[in-house]
Amino acid sequence: MREVLRSKVTRLIPEKPSLTFQEGIETVTLEFDSRNLYEQRESRFASESNVWLLHDLSPLLTPQCTVSQDLKRNFYITIAFALGTIVFLFSAINPLLPLLAPVLGLVSLVFGSLCVVGLRKKFWICINDDDGIRITRIKLKDKEGTVDTTTRQLFENTLSDAIEAAKQQEYYNFD
Repeated sequence: MREVLRSKVTRLIPEKPSLTFQEGIETVTLEFDSRNLYEQRESRFASESNVWLLHDLSPLLTPQCTVSQDLKRNFYITIAFALGTIVFLFSAINPLLPLLAPVLGLVSLVFGSLCVVGLRKKFWICINDDDGIRITRIKLKDKEGTVDTTTRQLFENTLSDAIEAAKQQEYYNFD
């Protein structure tokens, strides 16, 4: 009789606060419990998991504004292909390879468009460790608009409170 009753009881596992958003082609899920912060990054090609102890993190979440990291490189590639297009257009090689200049021009336009797209600023909330080194970040707004502002702010506030509680627990417990 006791075994029958025991099998019908389900364990109550406390639900971890979580936040999911798109970062480029990756889906990022952040969740935490009373001890750790978990980050899960998944894309079509790879997945990655990271875990950090809450008492090692800073409770102060800092805002950050960035542009694309590849902007400078794409700009130089655009200039190189544009100059190559002009040189081949007016060179003696152009009659031998008549499609080379248009192809180089097209490649220059593609990299130029990447430069224009990379100029858009992206806004983040950074989670740092106690030394101020960025651990991970939360995107404020993604393309699909799936990051709800109130949900994100609630997640940030509860994460900051959990970090403070973990620091207090680590400070006062010497087990």
